[in-house]
Amino acid sequence: MTASSALCTKCGLCCDGTFLDRAPLEAGELDWATKHRLPLLSRGETTGFTLPCVLLEERQCSSYETRPAVCRAYQCELLKGVLAGAVALADAERIVATVQRLAAQVRTEGLLDKAEAIFGPKTAERSAQASVDWLLNLGGLKSLVDRHFRRPEPTASAPEPSG
Repeated sequence: MTASSALCTKCGLCCDGTFLDRAPLEAGELDWATKHRLPLLSRGETTGFTLPCVLLEERQCSSYETRPAVCRAYQCELLKGVLAGAVALADAERIVATVQRLAAQVRTEGLLDKAEAIFGPKTAERSAQASVDWLLNLGGLKSLVDRHFRRPEPTASAPEPSG
């Protein structure tokens, strides 16, 4: 098994909606997407499908052999680091596990807040602590995703002083 296969089959974060919310499709892939019942979304001239992907099963694509071009080509920054030899596979797997744990906590805690709105409030003290914990988990998740999975945003240089 290649390093990319080993990491990607344990991860699935690019498909589960943790840090991406849609994937663009090529024109020739629309029939495939419809056949697989992917929820389609059009923005301007681009049509894609929303994430989390309905084909993701236990962190793996259930239609791996016929998946769209964007899925075949995608490499997160962490995978690029592994492939370049800058990040050890074991370290990458630990990062993935941490992000998965934080993402699950953020999703669960967010659902608990919605349940509270329906079924009644907790004590003010517990509610405040839960909100702080959720924000800390969300901040930690964002930091790890930005550092290890997303391409860094180009920084704008300051304009030269006019003389």
